[in-house]
Amino acid sequence: MAEAVQNRLTEGGVIRKLVLFAMPILIINLLQATYNMVNMVIVGQFNGGYSMSAVSIGGQITGLVLGIINGVANGAAIVTGQLFGQKREEDIRRLSQTLTTFAVLIALAISILVILLRRPILNILNTPTESYEATLLYVTICMCGTIFMVDCKMKLNT
Repeated sequence: MAEAVQNRLTEGGVIRKLVLFAMPILIINLLQATYNMVNMVIVGQFNGGYSMSAVSIGGQITGLVLGIINGVANGAAIVTGQLFGQKREEDIRRLSQTLTTFAVLIALAISILVILLRRPILNILNTPTESYEATLLYVTICMCGTIFMVDCKMKLNT
């Protein structure tokens, strides 16, 4: 039986492989930006300016949380890259499962922390009084969904 041909980033042309490697990250970032824009358009049509402010501020907090989680995932990519270079596929599979679990647990911990500290965070951000309660609700909803977004992102990247 013929061996399966594997696509290695370390062999052959770089540009095409780099683009294919970066595609899931690009797609996820575009989806996140589109999600925030659609939220603002819908909220702006039905609830006005103060609700748009809530979505904008909540989106910034969510973006920060996802950025922190991305930083952790990018740090873990160093280990994955080393294993890949050593052609240790089985170790990569195990590491991938471990990293997905770790990222979801980190997302859960950060989400809970942000939910618990959302009032002081909004105070630091000088959230307008008129949009304060809506921002609290929006941040809570976004933090509850962060775990699922991280799980999806990790599965797309592995």
